[in-house]
Amino acid sequence: MARYELLDHTADVYVCVRGDSLCELFENAAYALADVQVDLAGVRPVEQRQVAVEVADIEQGLVRWLQELLVMMEVENLVPCRFEVSEVTDRDVQATVWGETLDKARHQLKGLVKAVTYHGLEIQEVAQGWEAKVLFDV
Repeated sequence: MARYELLDHTADVYVCVRGDSLCELFENAAYALADVQVDLAGVRPVEQRQVAVEVADIEQGLVRWLQELLVMMEVENLVPCRFEVSEVTDRDVQATVWGETLDKARHQLKGLVKAVTYHGLEIQEVAQGWEAKVLFDV
């Protein structure tokens, strides 16, 4: 199963993400967010960060988790490439992220995501596990 696929959208990046579990769904959503911005083939998992997000429900959990990654990328210049989500509940998300500091000479940039939105957000359990549709504002 592919981690994610791009869906048609006129102005932004709309992705459909899949996973066998909610944890894998959140990992694959994070991968999609990073992958649409940087060629991850050239990124090494040499730095590690812990992420803990308190939320009101699973939808907010996905958006806030991805927003935390955007902050890491924009403020800390961390390019994440590996994600291990250990817990997803309707109250929190717990994860570990690996990556490295952005090196513009070595990392191939693809585009910039400005925000993760609630517009068009869908999370549902399907026969193969879980599926989510997420819109990235570019």
